[in-house]
Amino acid sequence: MRLGWGAAIVATVSVACGSAPAPRLAPAAAPPASSAPRPAAPETAVGRLLRALRELGRPDVMAGLSPEARADVERALAALPRDEREALATDAGPRAVARPLLHVAAGGEAAPALFALATTPAGAETLLALRRASGAPSLQDLVPSVGELARRSAEGALRELATLSGGGERLAAEECESAALAADTLGRAELVRLALDAAAEVAPTRARWLAAAQARARALDLEAAEAALREAARQPDDTSPSRPAERALELARAARRGAAGGASAAFALAALGRAADIAALEPALGAGPPLDAAAARALGALDGGTCPGLPRRVATPRLCAEAWEGSPARGPAIEALERAWPPRAPGSASAREAYVGLVHVAPWVHATARPGATGEGVLARLTALERAGAQAAEGAPELAGLPLFVEALRAGFDAARATVPGRRAALDPARRRSLSERARALAGPGAAPSAVAAVLGVASMLTADEDASPLLEGLPETLEPRLSLVRAALRAGYGVARARAPLVDAARDELGRALGTLPDGGLERAAAVLLLAEMDAAHRADPRSWELLERVATPLDREGLPLAVRLRAAIDRAGALHRLGRGAEAEQVLAAAVAAAGAPDRPGLERDLQLVARGALVALRGLAATGAERLEYRELMAPLAAEARAGGAPASVVSFLELWLEELGGAGRGARRRVPAELADRVGAEAARVFAAGALPAGTLALSLAYSAETGLELVARLEPRLLAVPLPAIPPPAPSPRPPS
Repeated sequence: MRLGWGAAIVATVSVACGSAPAPRLAPAAAPPASSAPRPAAPETAVGRLLRALRELGRPDVMAGLSPEARADVERALAALPRDEREALATDAGPRAVARPLLHVAAGGEAAPALFALATTPAGAETLLALRRASGAPSLQDLVPSVGELARRSAEGALRELATLSGGGERLAAEECESAALAADTLGRAELVRLALDAAAEVAPTRARWLAAAQARARALDLEAAEAALREAARQPDDTSPSRPAERALELARAARRGAAGGASAAFALAALGRAADIAALEPALGAGPPLDAAAARALGALDGGTCPGLPRRVATPRLCAEAWEGSPARGPAIEALERAWPPRAPGSASAREAYVGLVHVAPWVHATARPGATGEGVLARLTALERAGAQAAEGAPELAGLPLFVEALRAGFDAARATVPGRRAALDPARRRSLSERARALAGPGAAPSAVAAVLGVASMLTADEDASPLLEGLPETLEPRLSLVRAALRAGYGVARARAPLVDAARDELGRALGTLPDGGLERAAAVLLLAEMDAAHRADPRSWELLERVATPLDREGLPLAVRLRAAIDRAGALHRLGRGAEAEQVLAAAVAAAGAPDRPGLERDLQLVARGALVALRGLAATGAERLEYRELMAPLAAEARAGGAPASVVSFLELWLEELGGAGRGARRRVPAELADRVGAEAARVFAAGALPAGTLALSLAYSAETGLELVARLEPRLLAVPLPAIPPPAPSPRPPS
């Protein structure tokens, strides 16, 4: 569902993961024969890691593919010109990373390509695209192919890493962390622990020691995990949250009880990524409630999740759907869970989550990933999910937010089905009021994470139409990082829309704290920094804030970053430069971004931002023109607006283009005085206020549910606001409206 309103890439210094070799000295005189032998220096963590990696083999990566999948790849490779095939095989840089599967198929062995196949969905995406191009309908062979491709690539990448280190004991700390990711794909928990220990020991940070603590807890090594947590507490360098590591230690204590712990120990093992160990707890699993026993056995049979047989980092939604459908363990596991689920059945919160996740959430998520999913089918699954969610929440405070969250999902689905093409999906006032009242009842200082997620989901859905900021004030002061980011984004939007300085300050503080939990150099961190600068530019609207926005956006407007990131940065840069009186530079920035983007592709965020960038470029050139020449630019804007309407672009993007169409046509101030009411009707009252503040609200909202044994049942409100500093015609603010009660 789309909303109306809505890196600086930090260079890191490689820290040696192992001490530098000592300088050579002249040989000492031989010790007397009676001298005791000097004890050998203890082996470093990186030494233990490299020794383990050198024992790995060099597998034939392509041998992991099915004959059909291999034929698909060979056809694609044969279709390339000879010089391109040769370049693919020999290039160990960007080309190998961009097309890792074809690089390996052409005979390449570059470690970056192997790591990409082992730790990203790159291989799965290529195989899916090639299968679609072949016209073959079946994807079942791709599930084992992708899994085996990833595992063989992981083993090869780790062996290559050991080879590149030579005979010494030197690795960069970041290489140790990459090794942990590949080892996880390989299913080698002991290598994951070695790699994270190495990174933390030689390049200590709080985040690295916390990661090491989690790995040690997964190994059920309680004393070592506690020691790592103590080391993390000594590091003052960042604010990485310790709760995940502390939670892993709690789970390890529960898992260590073994059969005596029954289903509780089974759920702990599954949450630690050790679902395969659950079978060893039989027959003790049958001693507890039937639902707990059925849930524990289901997690063991399904490898702890809803994507059986595929390493988590390489799977795609489409292949997970195939893996789920093709799993022989799925049917018996679901039948056992359904037999153990009469209404009001006793069972732990973990068992209830497993029932909802495996019986209802997984089929719904996988059905939506398949092409040709019908509205009726999705609606039927949502209806069943509503009923199961209400039953699961009875007597389980941990699941208190589930019924409201599912109702919000249903409301969004109903609104989308009732939406006329060219209009936005909007909830009717009675539905908005009902959701708001239920969210207000859930909010409170002690609200569980599920309740917080539900409240934030409702507030996000209401954000284009009404001021739901009072819902945020009732939530606990400290939230999980992912939920804190959503609240900060909502505060930013409402602060700009309502010109409310306290909300802007609260958003700035919360985003600042959230930055400490995001990895340096990551795109999520870059987006948060850019939102901060966009918010300040829209709220303060002064040269200092525009200069800051231009500085923050510039490093993100470059080749090599995702197109959506680059387009957003270019739009912000151009808007800031325009407001600073540097119109020619603004045009150059937009022209370069439009040229780099190429022709619009399929509908989605990238195409929407392409339309905004193209429209902004036409608008800036039109502003610099007069008379008949200006009308020529209006003629260039007209097809952009028509394309946006026909392509189902968000109402805010369509309105942006149509406002400039009117401005370049010289409709005059009398016509623009009617804009606020028309704009509010089209994009929502709160979104219209953001327009009036001088920013284009171009946010996206996705509400979804996810389940795995490691994360539990997740209520996901993914809000990505963008307060684009795009040039806008002057728009009077809407008439004031009362603030809803707290």
